[in-house]
Amino acid sequence: MSIKLSYYLSKNRIDLNQFCIQMKFKSYHDIFVYCTGRNIICDILKDDADNIFKTENKESNEEKIIKKPAAKTRRRSRKSKAKTARTSTPKDDS
Repeated sequence: MSIKLSYYLSKNRIDLNQFCIQMKFKSYHDIFVYCTGRNIICDILKDDADNIFKTENKESNEEKIIKKPAAKTRRRSRKSKAKTARTSTPKDDS
């Protein structure tokens, strides 16, 4: 029994864009291979998928440009805890 990809996505409460990011799909062909391998009916149009991948590429390029190297921060060493002498309590052998 096959289910539609749109039903599968709605059942998981995720949209196509987030699904592609999560599964690391780069093209419509990747989606199609995934669906056929899992016996899912791919009811997505190729144009819809191509629009998603075009916007993902633009966003990733913008993110690369915007990212700046972070300022180096000093690492703080942990303070050593004061060692307390553990004394054993004497046991009565009565």
